[in-house]
Parts: sequence; C-alpha cells; structure tokens
Amino acid sequence: MKKNIALIVPTFPTGGGVPAVGKFLYHAIKEDENYNQEIISLSGHFKDSNNVRVTSPATWLRGIQITEDVHDGYSYTHYGSFFPEFPGQAFKPRKSLTHHLNQFDLIQIVAGSPAWAYLAKHVTVPTVLQVATLVKVERERKIKSRSGLRKLYQKYATEKITKLEKQGMKYVDHTFVENSWMYEYLQKEVGSDKVSFAPPGVDTQLYKPAVGGISEAPYILSVGRFSDPRKNTRMLFEAYKKLLDSNPDVPKLVLAGKSGPSAEDMEYARQVNISDHVEIKLDVSLDKLIKLYQGAELFLLSSDEEGFGMVIMEAMACGVPVIATDCGGPSTLITSGRDGYLVPVGSSESLAKRTNQLLIDNKKRQQFSESAREKILNQFSDEITGKKFLDIYNQLITK
Repeated sequence: MKKNIALIVPTFPTGGGVPAVGKFLYHAIKEDENYNQEIISLSGHFKDSNNVRVTSPATWLRGIQITEDVHDGYSYTHYGSFFPEFPGQAFKPRKSLTHHLNQFDLIQIVAGSPAWAYLAKHVTVPTVLQVATLVKVERERKIKSRSGLRKLYQKYATEKITKLEKQGMKYVDHTFVENSWMYEYLQKEVGSDKVSFAPPGVDTQLYKPAVGGISEAPYILSVGRFSDPRKNTRMLFEAYKKLLDSNPDVPKLVLAGKSGPSAEDMEYARQVNISDHVEIKLDVSLDKLIKLYQGAELFLLSSDEEGFGMVIMEAMACGVPVIATDCGGPSTLITSGRDGYLVPVGSSESLAKRTNQLLIDNKKRQQFSESAREKILNQFSDEITGKKFLDIYNQLITK
C-alpha cells in the first residue's frame, strides 16, 4: 500500500523560491511508486481571506477557513491562521491542521525559515523540513532601511520569530538544507545526523537550451520578485547604467517575475536614462519563461540574500551563463570563473565589469554556457537531487 506524504508549502500560489521547491518535491514524490502526495498551503499574509483577523470581528466566530483550490495545475488545500497581525502567529499550530497532518505517514515542510516547523509541535508522525535561511539573515537589509517605530517593530518581530525557529527545529526528525552556511549552522544546532545537504533540482528536459538558437534581438535577463528589497533591483539598475555608459549598444535588460521594481527604483531608472532600455514582463507563463531563458545572452542576479536561487539553476539548465552576487545560495550552484561569476554583494561596479567581459568574449561565454548545462545535468537534475529526499522518507517511515 502506498504511503501518504503531506507537502506543506506556505503561500503556495504566490510564486517565488519556496513554491518552486515545493513543485520540485511534488514531482519527485510523484515519480516514486511507493508514495502519494498532497499539497497544503498556509497563509503568509495578514490580509488572507482565510484568516481570523483582529481587525475583522466578523471572522472571530467564523474561525479560520480551509479551502480547496488549484494553482498552475496543482490542487492544494489552503489553511488560514489566527490573528496574523501579531508576529509569529502564522507559524503556530492550528487544531484542524494538526488533525489533518496526523492522518499522513510523513510530513514534508518546505520553508524559507525554520519557524514554519513550529506548526508541527503536536504532530505525531515523522516530520522533515526543507529550509533555506534564517529570518535574521533574510530581514537584515529591510531592518537597516527602516527607521523609528517601524525599525523597532521589525526588530521585535524578527527576535520573536527567531525564538520560534529554535523551538520549531526541535519538532522535526530531519532537515534538508540547500546552501553551505545553513548546513554548517544546523549541524551545530541539531547534530550532523539530523541534517542533509540536499539542494533541490530542476527538470532538465523542460529547462534546456533551444535547438538551433533563438533569433530575437539579444538581451540580458533577470528573473525574480523585483519588489522584494532583498533582490536589490537598484543595484541591478546601477550596474546596467555603467554598462550603457561604456557601450551604448549593450543589449536591453529584461526583467521577468511576479512583481516589478518599486516605484522608487523605476524613478531611478528614469533619472539615469535607462528606462528605455529596460523591459518588464510580469506573470509570464512557464513556456514563455523558458523561452526567455533560452534566448538570453546572460543572466544577472543582484540579490543581497538568497537561500539558494532556483532561477539561477533554471538559467544554467538552459545553458545561460550567470553572474550573481555571492549572497549565500548562489555559491552552491556557480563555480566562479568556470560556469559563471560570483561578485561581491552590493557591488554594481563588479557586476557591470563581469557582465561586460562576457558580452565581449564570445568564446568564454560559450564555454560558460556548456559548463553550466553540464553541471546541472550531472549534479542538479531532479532525478539525482530527488533521490536524497526519498531515501530519508523511506528511512523515517520504515523505522
């Protein structure tokens, strides 16, 4: 008889790295004849209509809502939370959710922060966590950018969630991590026998170089949620401005993602006269996104912090050389100088310099393209990476 796995993916329909990893694990589990899987999404925003909100008395007696929905062809169950206006509430157990989870043979939580593991406090079946970063690291830039009461509140909320992270890690039987610094941290926190270095993978038959190439005008690509301060879109624009100043014929910059740059960043682009050279594509379909990867000369990532960088892996699988800031996760994927470049966080000058070097050196760009594709095939295909997760599931379920 097949065993049943609950795949918990907070804010599943919103896009981004966590849902992308959730989809990878969904397919890895689906390919194994021993398991069935079910996606459970959790509220991550206080305005979620499934929540019980302090500011909405009508929801107090109604209780949290549990709804069924479909996103990108994936069916999922979505749970609201209680009083999400207060820091940390989204991570707390819900009686209805705990009851639901205890019907499964194993729980797999996919999360940015270990705080999401706190919801497993009363779960009685084996529970594993896939995690990318810590909330202190994730929010560092946002806190620095704030002032006054907003800064004090952000600090308070971060400290509260940090406590939940430490408590939550006690409730999981095994943790998967996707970058080296987090792996070292968790080995010290929970012991090396309870942690596995297991980056997610990518479908190399779907994400692959175009046959015969793309005939469109050349462009440089970046993919992400550009309204997120961690993506440091301003630095990307600063680097592109330097490129244009040195070479007016540099390819246009294409940004593709769920959200575009902030109004302040777009105003900066206008002020430095690069807005006519920047094209923004929002909510593109998967087919169009893959074609964007396939047609790009280069892929740029300007983030201040990344737990891993799914978009880097997708670009490399399509044979696109990547230049990324050395912000945590990218070093798991890129060997600088061999299949891409890592540059210092926040350095628009270094990003512009490396970009220009690859634009003018066709031979090196081709070498990087081939090396990037080869690395993903050999180390990060979904078949190879998925096996690590399935092996641990089997160990825990058969104990």
